[in-house]
Amino acid sequence: MMLPPINAACAHDGADVYYIKDVARAIALLQTAEKRPHDLYNVGWGRLTQNRELAEAIEGAVPDFKVNLPPGSSPSPPLPVMDTKRLRADTGFSPAFDIHSAIRNYVEWLQTGNSK
Repeated sequence: MMLPPINAACAHDGADVYYIKDVARAIALLQTAEKRPHDLYNVGWGRLTQNRELAEAIEGAVPDFKVNLPPGSSPSPPLPVMDTKRLRADTGFSPAFDIHSAIRNYVEWLQTGNSK
């Protein structure tokens, strides 16, 4: 299973990683909301997922997957975490998938014959 790098390849670097099924649900909630008092909404998980956590989730779902991330953080500035307060307040959105359940769901989807 090949994934693009999230940030630099260091264990403590990361990004606001979210699953496409949660993104689709957030967009649907925004489209069907009775009122949207704002013109802009961030869609995300609202938390940093470190590369180390992502690698561990993949290793848990794909036993033969191994990656060696260097410890620490890269010198580049961290990617921002999405502020999802408006989305949560105006739609009640909360992600249904954490990183482990998202990876498991995606791997199961691939194993049933779906392509990337």
